[in-house]
Amino acid sequence: MKQTFILSALVALLAACGQNTQHAATSNPDSLSGKTAYVNPVDNNTYVSEKGWKEYKPEDGVKWDPGTVQMEKIVLLTDQTILPSLINIDTLGDYINGIKEVVLKELAPVKEKGEVMIQYTLYAAKKPQIRLSYKGNLEEQTLFDLKDLIGEKSKNRRTIKDSCSFQVLYSVNERIVKE
Repeated sequence: MKQTFILSALVALLAACGQNTQHAATSNPDSLSGKTAYVNPVDNNTYVSEKGWKEYKPEDGVKWDPGTVQMEKIVLLTDQTILPSLINIDTLGDYINGIKEVVLKELAPVKEKGEVMIQYTLYAAKKPQIRLSYKGNLEEQTLFDLKDLIGEKSKNRRTIKDSCSFQVLYSVNERIVKE
């Protein structure tokens, strides 16, 4: 159950989508615990959870990847209760693991420090939308190339119906999340 492990081994923040322009964007999803609104730094949309954000951590701790690029966390922007009706959880895990392999390989040679947040929206009838945000001194061309490569490798990924969105936060040459 490698796919289930990757989803449960990382922090997941869950919410239903909503719009509200009264909140400032956060670059630190960890600051959401106990709050109800998350302003996404990738698209500046506000995601609201009436019951607050839930944080999940693996019982046996986070398993860090060898090397300089780390998948730090996954932020689910689709309500956890409807996610299984949109996409098989093992399929989603396979997709996330496939993307992770690409990111780790492509960003491994990078010498600069930074953070990369990649947002994915999967659809039933069209190719995924991939958006990227970053902090640090990372070269934009490297990130544009990474986004294009992920888009090419992801072009046939689909949901069962409707759409689902999630983000994956990576650190490059520094750890963001402390154990």
